[in-house]
Amino acid sequence: MKIRYKFLSILLVISTSNVFAWWNDILVYNNKPIAQHSMAAKSNGTLYLAVPDSSAGMYSIQLLKSTNDGNTWLPVSNATGPMATAITKTKMVRTGSDSVYCLYSTTAGVYLLNVETGIIGSFTSSSVADFDAAGSPAGNVIYLFVNEPINFTIKRYTT
Repeated sequence: MKIRYKFLSILLVISTSNVFAWWNDILVYNNKPIAQHSMAAKSNGTLYLAVPDSSAGMYSIQLLKSTNDGNTWLPVSNATGPMATAITKTKMVRTGSDSVYCLYSTTAGVYLLNVETGIIGSFTSSSVADFDAAGSPAGNVIYLFVNEPINFTIKRYTT
């Protein structure tokens, strides 16, 4: 009984501090993602979500957009697919010029999708075991950190 009382008092302190106040659940996507999803927010509060999908029998990234704090979500017309190879990871980034990009990897490589224009580019400088990315706060630059399996190193590339 004492353990429950202490646990509840800790939760009360956290929730009253407004540091992490979680609200009601909202269904955003009704299928099982095949890899990690990711999200980015523009400076005006618009949210973009990338969900790796295989529900139509082929692979794609479903892009969703919310302009009301995530209460409702609509598909973005610049979704990828169909693709022949599975998506293994997504990473959404926002640059200093407020552009939103979805980086994603497949067994064929790493790709870069401008979420708002639909333009797709590919990273071809090296083979990739894993990656991470960040947008520059000073301009329309993306930093790509690549785990290269051939020489077991991590290198930084920029757009």
